[in-house]
Amino acid sequence: MAGTVIVFDIDGTLMDHRAAADAGLDSYLRLIGAEPTPSLHNTWIRAERKHFTAWREGELSFTEQRRLRMADLLKALGKTVGGEAQLDQLFDSYLAEYERAWRAYPDAPPCLEELRDRGFKLAVLSNGDARQQDLKLERIGVRKFFSCVLTSDSLGAAKPALPV
Repeated sequence: MAGTVIVFDIDGTLMDHRAAADAGLDSYLRLIGAEPTPSLHNTWIRAERKHFTAWREGELSFTEQRRLRMADLLKALGKTVGGEAQLDQLFDSYLAEYERAWRAYPDAPPCLEELRDRGFKLAVLSNGDARQQDLKLERIGVRKFFSCVLTSDSLGAAKPALPV
């Protein structure tokens, strides 16, 4: 086992991204005076998948995919879509709510501790933005377990693609 590395993803493996995104969206919608509905959640999930995928494939910048996600939500709410500065501000408001909902799965920290104590090296490989993913690991209390954190933007390729 010496020298064996175990690689983890973050979202959906160490942290419940969907629960955090849903809680963040509910809180954000209430802040702007809108009632959370299943339809709005579906709009947000579809926008996230579509625009995040476009970012991973190099079609959009990280900021552009965030703006487009917010624009899709505003359209679903029947609100006027403003300029880039307004979209950035609105997304930042959502982001604050999403970040407040970040939690490690309850079994993640004890599992990581056990693996580390058994001599395994632990690493992360994520399709997320490097800065945000590192912040997630810190906030959910598991960053200390990982000797290496690799992200698609730092590698120049998203999972499952391999750099050529």
